[in-house]
Amino acid sequence: MNQRWLPVRLALQFLTCFPVGQTPEATQRQLGASVSWYPFVGLIIGCVLVGVVFLTTQLFGSQLSAALVLCVWIASTGALHLDGLADCADAWVGGMGSRARTLA
Repeated sequence: MNQRWLPVRLALQFLTCFPVGQTPEATQRQLGASVSWYPFVGLIIGCVLVGVVFLTTQLFGSQLSAALVLCVWIASTGALHLDGLADCADAWVGGMGSRARTLA
């Protein structure tokens, strides 16, 4: 694949579990360029989830559809957002009220 598309592939590789093939070792410049493609990757994920909503709502109803969309979101991103949420929760309550312990 053309080196021009490497930042897109790097963004997809980092933010999703979609198969993008083997990517060569990236330079700092290429990694930095991949950040500008994060919104595009978010758009791809959003379109996939909207498609799942439209398909499953007609077949299963809204509650099961919501559960399936959540499962597809977790599977497609590798639970990246949930890992961040868990890290935040650990930081907020991990120190059990002790400021020094929380900062440690």
